[in-house]
Amino acid sequence: MKKFLLILALSNALFSLNQKIKSLQADFEQTIQDNQIIYQGKMYIQSSNLAKWEYLTPLKKEIYIIQDTLISYEPNLSQVTFTPIKQQLDFLSIIQHAKQDPQNPNLYFSTINQTLYRLHTSEGIPTTLQYQDTLGNEVLIKLKNVKINPTFPKNFFDFTPPKGVDVIKE
Repeated sequence: MKKFLLILALSNALFSLNQKIKSLQADFEQTIQDNQIIYQGKMYIQSSNLAKWEYLTPLKKEIYIIQDTLISYEPNLSQVTFTPIKQQLDFLSIIQHAKQDPQNPNLYFSTINQTLYRLHTSEGIPTTLQYQDTLGNEVLIKLKNVKINPTFPKNFFDFTPPKGVDVIKE
């Protein structure tokens, strides 16, 4: 669930840091240092409540945020999980008030649920997000090939569970 909340937080952060950003597409690399696990994939964000993350390695996984529902599709498990986003933590409002480092204009700090997030930018484009998870692991998400304000097909964020998969509703 922590990963999903982070996805929601990052989605909101990208839209509030620079008001010119209306949508975003990027490749990402997520590293959890203590476990030395590296996740790679692609992210597509239309708004703070419409996003798609495709994990490509080490295992394929798709995560969708559609309004107040988080959908996690794990093809290797033949499983789809629908999770209501119960806590409206108002990430957008918190990130909009993120503090820019006075000594580094490309660094922003924000605290959400007692977790400090460090967002690095280059020329107004997000490049990395760092934080420490509840287990004390340092997490780093690097963004590459960032496209600002791409357009997505109308049904790009639609998700229909494939036939034969287990559907779990939490």
